[in-house]
Amino acid sequence: MITAIIGSTLYRLHEGGRVDRIELYPTLYHAQLPVVATSQRRGSGPRPSRPLFRDQLAGMLVKSAAAAGRFTRRVSGAVESIPWDRFYRREPDDYVVYEISPTPSIRNNQAYVLAKVMASFYRSPKERRRWGNPAMGETICTDRSPYRCNFRIVMRAGSVNFYLLLPRDKAGEVLRKAEAIYDAGITIQEIPGGLPRLDPAKVFCTELSYRRHDIFSLATDKDNNYPLPSMLTTVRTLEGDDVAIFDALLEPYDRRAWVKEAKEAHDLLEKGYVPDASLQHKFLRLVHQAFERARYELLELTRFTAQQKEQLAVWRREQSSYREAAQIREEMTPASKRKPGEDVLKGWLRIAVQSEDAGRRRDAAYTIANAWKDISGNNELERYDVPPKWTARYLDAIETRRGFSIRFRPVKLSTDEAGKLLQLPGDSLIEEFPQIQARKVKEISLPDELTREDVRSVRIGWVTERGVRKLARQPLEAYPGSSQAAVYDALCTAAFGQGKQGSGKSEGYGTVYAYDMVMAGFSVILIDTADGQMLRNFV
Repeated sequence: MITAIIGSTLYRLHEGGRVDRIELYPTLYHAQLPVVATSQRRGSGPRPSRPLFRDQLAGMLVKSAAAAGRFTRRVSGAVESIPWDRFYRREPDDYVVYEISPTPSIRNNQAYVLAKVMASFYRSPKERRRWGNPAMGETICTDRSPYRCNFRIVMRAGSVNFYLLLPRDKAGEVLRKAEAIYDAGITIQEIPGGLPRLDPAKVFCTELSYRRHDIFSLATDKDNNYPLPSMLTTVRTLEGDDVAIFDALLEPYDRRAWVKEAKEAHDLLEKGYVPDASLQHKFLRLVHQAFERARYELLELTRFTAQQKEQLAVWRREQSSYREAAQIREEMTPASKRKPGEDVLKGWLRIAVQSEDAGRRRDAAYTIANAWKDISGNNELERYDVPPKWTARYLDAIETRRGFSIRFRPVKLSTDEAGKLLQLPGDSLIEEFPQIQARKVKEISLPDELTREDVRSVRIGWVTERGVRKLARQPLEAYPGSSQAAVYDALCTAAFGQGKQGSGKSEGYGTVYAYDMVMAGFSVILIDTADGQMLRNFV
């Protein structure tokens, strides 16, 4: 059999003279792959074509086609629809949304430890893939999602909220570390309904990306909470139903691959080339290196003595590119020097602002983006606006937690840099921005004896502790660790309820507690000094 490809058509000439013509035209969303038309010699009878997917070439085409959707096979007039997920399927992300309510005693100097925890979730592609048996109706290759984590700030005209979006099977580990890092008093509450979706027609999006190569670090000073103060000023530009979102999607990255990339970049610096990750720069650098090598080889042939060759080497080191690279090496901060040996996270830093006013949503997005200039070091984050025709797709990537970037490559953040993304407001910011949904009163955990359900008790009232509603009870019977005499002593000890108007004092002590005491056989005296509503509720 002879095979030839002409344009987008593949021709196969069989020994019997039969010719198969295969049109290859997979498209992005719906690909027909391929259409087989059988050409026959005059006078010969019809011959059935081989099933297309038994052909080795067609199998390679199916494996290499990256377009998601459905493939259609037409063989001798028969059409069969073959779902793509028979060959490859990506498992959906199973994640949980948590809202964090900060306290005035928040500590941010250890936020990088939380980034280290996220970086430890890395799984190699081999560990994420699961192979199935197609004969049993299973997908050949199933790719499990990497453990991606989001830190999201949602700002409205009257509120600022902080959220963590975490993989369900890793959420407990992250939350325990968050409580130890920030403050044991913070409230972390699950949001079962998820976050509200934005209208693409009213949204302006932009993203942040490094200006220089990934080996150069941002400023990572742990003694300040920049850029959070500058970012929170965005809330003052919002009006009505405006919504501004800053979303940092973090994905663990292969440390060995990062060490190799960093070494290659530092080798380029030693040779006098300023590293750049763009493909265009790589191509131009290869061309430049080829010409430079040829030029210096010719110059070296004209130098005969060792002194002349040494002078050539000195002159070469004094070239402008070498001087620039040497200056960069001298100015590298400790954070940049540490970065090649640290764990890194792939990061997609995205901003979306929804507003009826186009100018206001652009101004708010630029305020968030420019706030990151506060931590410029050897590297800095630059703004890249999303074209309007991509807004819907870009917004969907934010809401579905997909790694999508208009620059087609994420930034690689050290754990120290990622720690600057994971900061929460402390006392001064909570006071400056009253829109922050913070817990300004420190919570005290209920004692175990007030939450026992295995003994008779009287109800005191409902208490919300760290976002969880609990019923407080006072025991009437002995329980492990306490005698009956101690229980009666507690009942006979004077107690009072203190709280602002409407906090539930009359309902808790005056109605529920008194009613349960009467039903348990105790005497109760109620004195209502207000309007008598407490007595009416009791009766």
